[in-house]
Amino acid sequence: MAHSVTQDSTIPVIDISNPSDEVARKVFEAASTHGFLFIKNDGVTIPPKDIDEMFKLSEEFFSAPEDHKAAYAIHSDKAGGINRGWVKMAGESLDPEGQKQGDPKEAFNIGPPQPHLQPLPTPLSASSSLILRFQTACHTLCTNLLSLLGTALQLQDPSYFATHHDQSLGRSGTIFRMLYYPSTSSSSQIRAGAHSDYGSLTLLFRLPGQPGLELFSPTTKDWIPVPVNPQPSTLTEAPILVNIGDLLSFWTGGVLKSTVHRVTFSGGEERYSMAYFCHPLDGAKLEKVRSTVLEEADGELGREELRSQRKRLGLEEGSEEVLTAKEHLDRRLKVTYGI
Repeated sequence: MAHSVTQDSTIPVIDISNPSDEVARKVFEAASTHGFLFIKNDGVTIPPKDIDEMFKLSEEFFSAPEDHKAAYAIHSDKAGGINRGWVKMAGESLDPEGQKQGDPKEAFNIGPPQPHLQPLPTPLSASSSLILRFQTACHTLCTNLLSLLGTALQLQDPSYFATHHDQSLGRSGTIFRMLYYPSTSSSSQIRAGAHSDYGSLTLLFRLPGQPGLELFSPTTKDWIPVPVNPQPSTLTEAPILVNIGDLLSFWTGGVLKSTVHRVTFSGGEERYSMAYFCHPLDGAKLEKVRSTVLEEADGELGREELRSQRKRLGLEEGSEEVLTAKEHLDRRLKVTYGI
């Protein structure tokens, strides 16, 4: 069964509560056309109450004094591991060539429990059960989406994606991230520089009335805004925004799109968001998976996507080097944090 890719520019909202070949096809088409899709939140997958409570927890943490947050600064011993802990204002640059002074935002990164959560400051430490429940729900959703993509791609090993994201088998770069964009009088509208995501899948949660995400269209060379709720008349709960990351692009020869995006807004208002960055096991090799669908796909589109990916990683043109998931992440983090 070959899959055609639609040309509709609208990011679709997909209900995956009853998985089927048709649902898998819709997920694949969105992932290979836009690199983004909305997932209808049925209230069970990730309860809206938990999302609301996580946003409240995020607001409480970021309102704490700077020295309280700095005690858990990213990459410090107290943060509990690589890429975990607090990122200070302008402490990272997602687009170092275009954003010389760092992105005007704060963040706090929480890794998966292995077997326990990393050391957390208050008030996060007092809500560890909520954080664990939220992380688990996010990872389950990612696993379900990866299974649907595996079905649509007709992988020769149907369990390939699931096995390579099984957190019981080892460590991964998966990170849950709380983000805060403080109000500002700066004239710059760029709050998070242009970038693609480093992992397999990203789940993004935003608050009503706080848009700002934009996708770059390679076809029109324009930035396209993404609404928080694309169907407010029919969806009482904002859907969960999902995007494809670099690793699924590598695994599929560029057929699944790791789309460049940014956060930009004017007016100086503050903004909160949360993202779950799902990564495979550290040792997973980023070589093209064996798939009937990929064998039939338009190879040139995939090759162009991969050329862009490899250029961002500093890999030489024509290089056949195969990275592991951890090697890829380390390269991206080195650029992001200047380490």
